[in-house]
Amino acid sequence: MNRLSTKIMNRKIFFLGVVLIAIQVSAYDFYVTNSDDVRIYYDFQGGSGNKVMVTDYNGTAHYSGIINIPDSVQYEGVTYAVETIGNMAFFHCSELTEVHLPPKLTTIRDRAFSNCLKLTTINLSGVTTIRDRAFEQCTALEAVTLGSDLTNIGQYAFADCSALESIELGDKVSTIDEWAFYRCSSLKAVTLPNNLQEISMGVFSSCTSLTEITLPNSILKIGVYAFGNCSGLTGFTVPDGTVTIGERAFQDCVNLEKIVLGENVASIGKDVFMNCNKLKEFIVSGMNTTFSAVDGLLANSSQTILLQYPNAKSSDYSVPDIIEIIAERAFAGCENVNRITMSDRMKTISRESFADCVNLTSISLGNGVDSIGPSAFHHCEKLKDVELPENLTFIADSVFLFCSSLESITIPDRVISIRTSAFAACGNLTNLSIGKGVITIEDNAFLSCGMRKIIIPDNVTTIGFQAFRSCQLATELQIGKNVNKIDNHAFVDLYQLKIVYNGNPVPQVVGGYVFYNYFLYFEPPMLYVPFGSGDAYKQSSDWNRCFIVEKDFEVANEGANDEHANIYNTKGGIVINSSKPTNVEIYNLSGQLVFRYFLTDMKVVHLPKGAYIVKTKLSTKKIHVE
Repeated sequence: MNRLSTKIMNRKIFFLGVVLIAIQVSAYDFYVTNSDDVRIYYDFQGGSGNKVMVTDYNGTAHYSGIINIPDSVQYEGVTYAVETIGNMAFFHCSELTEVHLPPKLTTIRDRAFSNCLKLTTINLSGVTTIRDRAFEQCTALEAVTLGSDLTNIGQYAFADCSALESIELGDKVSTIDEWAFYRCSSLKAVTLPNNLQEISMGVFSSCTSLTEITLPNSILKIGVYAFGNCSGLTGFTVPDGTVTIGERAFQDCVNLEKIVLGENVASIGKDVFMNCNKLKEFIVSGMNTTFSAVDGLLANSSQTILLQYPNAKSSDYSVPDIIEIIAERAFAGCENVNRITMSDRMKTISRESFADCVNLTSISLGNGVDSIGPSAFHHCEKLKDVELPENLTFIADSVFLFCSSLESITIPDRVISIRTSAFAACGNLTNLSIGKGVITIEDNAFLSCGMRKIIIPDNVTTIGFQAFRSCQLATELQIGKNVNKIDNHAFVDLYQLKIVYNGNPVPQVVGGYVFYNYFLYFEPPMLYVPFGSGDAYKQSSDWNRCFIVEKDFEVANEGANDEHANIYNTKGGIVINSSKPTNVEIYNLSGQLVFRYFLTDMKVVHLPKGAYIVKTKLSTKKIHVE
């Protein structure tokens, strides 16, 4: 039986009857005392040849001081080549100061020297493979000698080697895995091999002393966060061979001022230059067919789409007239931007275009803008006033969410829908005018806003979940006569609400307690409803807690009149005479619809004796039929 088989047999667990008995074994196969009288532990390696790897002592830190690893050892008359430092062999040997490796040693395995806090230098000239976390957190390691035969450096291999100042990689290195030099905060100089094809995720991130680095033309891809938080970089040239720049590749490079893009760059990920607050300009190769630079901005090749604004370019900026589209997150996180002006040629503001521009106070949108994407101005906390273009047909989700300084907004008449959380948490929004075309106000649309009077015009039919919840300054609420659905908690937590005008003679379909928390703690508001509809509201469990008063009134149509429709009673019916086309609805006092007609001239509606509610576009009247 060979020695490897013997090792396996010695580590077996035996059963005696029903009692489990574990045989305690060592974590090594044998040890040899070297010429310095230091006991070094070894494991047999499988495969052909007589090879061993250096291992630890019974799973605990053992080595300290200066260690000399021989190129071979003898055990029971057999000579074994030492070619590998095994997994965690020197892990957390906090008193280890120096290690001398044999020239034929080829492999450093996972965590082999991790957390050797006093190790200052090591020669790896014969090593071909350095695996994951091999020297992670060797915080005193200042110098590493790498040989020309090295091919691979594993993940986090030198991460947190905070004293390491330089690294020179030979041309055989084909792979540097993710986060290999992460947080090497003293690293100033890096020489990369000429055949390397990728800078992997986070490889040089948080190397804060790195002031410059030259990438070979062989680099096809710069990975996600590859140079993130390299605060020493002031300029960077992406070589002509590079095709792809991954997400957040240069995020938090706070001193980066200039970026040069080579001719073959075809893809740039999301938030590549996030928080690069000193970035002033982009320069793009004239041979590039995907990107271009216009006035220092990064644009598409035809210069119609603004892709990235350099944060430090200007605090007060007019977008060039040639630009028609602001791309997704083009200005996102630009803390230096205060005012933006756009030409009438501008058409589209994309998703999150200006998100987190925390110092943006004013923006002038061109009259040609017909689309503003979701979260376009999310968390622009100093933005006070925005004039929305007339061509908009909807207000997108979260478009002004957390714009806490926004004071006034007018929704254009072409807008049909105000979508989810569009103006949520705009605590200073006191002046709101909803346009004549709005049909739907979606969930959370005006959650926690500052209006004192909430006017929902007659054109609105649906109010979504929590649409006006926590508008705690509101004292008056007007609900248009065509609102037929009010969803759960639409007006919950309006603690100062005193008066509600509801123009619909039929109590709306409500998905829960409309004013729930209000009724728990405060005196119910006065609810004014059209003549003849009071009984119907008193029978509604969602409305009957209010003080209900019948009143002839018009909601959300100040100054409007209905001169083109003359409505009066006649024996056995109601006469409606209109000079203009209009929709007419007639309800009985129980709230049931008894007549609906699109009137173009005069109509006599024959009805049984009683009282009826007649609704047209601009008025609601109570008529008695004899």
